[in-house]
Amino acid sequence: MEQLLTLYRASGDNINPTIIVDLINRSLALPGVYTLVEFDDLIRARVESSANLKADRSIANHLELLDIFVYGTWAEYIGKSDTLPKLTKPQATKLKQLSLAILGASSNVLSFDTIAKQLDLSESEIEKFLIDCIYSDVCVGLIDSKNRRFEIKSVIARDVSSQRLAELESLLDKHIQQTSYIISENKTAASLLKEQAGERHIQVQDYRKGVANAFPKSTTHGRGPSF
Repeated sequence: MEQLLTLYRASGDNINPTIIVDLINRSLALPGVYTLVEFDDLIRARVESSANLKADRSIANHLELLDIFVYGTWAEYIGKSDTLPKLTKPQATKLKQLSLAILGASSNVLSFDTIAKQLDLSESEIEKFLIDCIYSDVCVGLIDSKNRRFEIKSVIARDVSSQRLAELESLLDKHIQQTSYIISENKTAASLLKEQAGERHIQVQDYRKGVANAFPKSTTHGRGPSF
């Protein structure tokens, strides 16, 4: 990443659409670099500062592509591939690796069928792809060829978009509200039980008093009647 940032800084005031597109393409294929949010922020700030750069359609398309590498998945790229730049083989591999990280963050066991479907891999490509991901430190896991699944222990962290962050905050707010409601309901139930216990205690005391009044203790302690 430092090499890429050096190239960006070296362009200085001479930066133009061709240089920006080249820098973005380099970032998408850069081996071992899976967090591009810093670079994305720099490029976007530079583009926003120039009307000519903002108006360039090629830059806009490549920025959208960069966004997918920063936050998205292979499936998202395929859904927009008609309007986005075509990927080179190294770029496609990198995006599939990043997509595996997202899949692995959601489930610690992925079937080969799921991986093949989500990443457009053939049966013969799956195991080699997973081995490359492990050696590239994208993930740590066990390839279970017999059961045709990948058992994941850990994956690299992906950047979170502001939209996704808002969604997570909304989910957290709902969880807090639900938890507060449950606590409130439990407190109400506990208060009701306490009140019912108090009422039962009073009823027992009243019952005992009634029994005592109905059957007073004898003062003769078992001796016969007095004449």
